[in-house]
Amino acid sequence: MQRTFGAAHTLAPDKAIRARNAGATGHHLALGPGAWQSGTMVDQSPAPRKPQQAGGCLIAAGLILGPIIGMAFGQTSIGLVAGGVIGVVAAIVMTVSNRA
Repeated sequence: MQRTFGAAHTLAPDKAIRARNAGATGHHLALGPGAWQSGTMVDQSPAPRKPQQAGGCLIAAGLILGPIIGMAFGQTSIGLVAGGVIGVVAAIVMTVSNRA
C-alpha cells in the first residue's frame, strides 16, 4: 500500500513515516525498526560507593522527643529547640563519622 503526498510524491508506508518524522534538519527520529536495539550499552555510572546512613531520622526524633521531655519539666518550647539542636548535632556527628 502506498500513500500519496501531493500530486508528485508517492512513498511506501515506512518511507512516508520517515519523511513525516524528519525534523527541520532532515534527520530522522529513529534509524528504523529495531536498529537501536542491537547496540550495546556503555556503563557510565560512577564507581559504587559505600552506603551512607542518613541523619534526618535523628533530627526528626529530636523534634518529636524534645517537646515531650520538655512537657515533663513544664518547658515545651525549650524542649523543642533543645531536641532540634541535639538532633542536628547528632546528624552532623553521624555524617562526619560516616565519611571517615
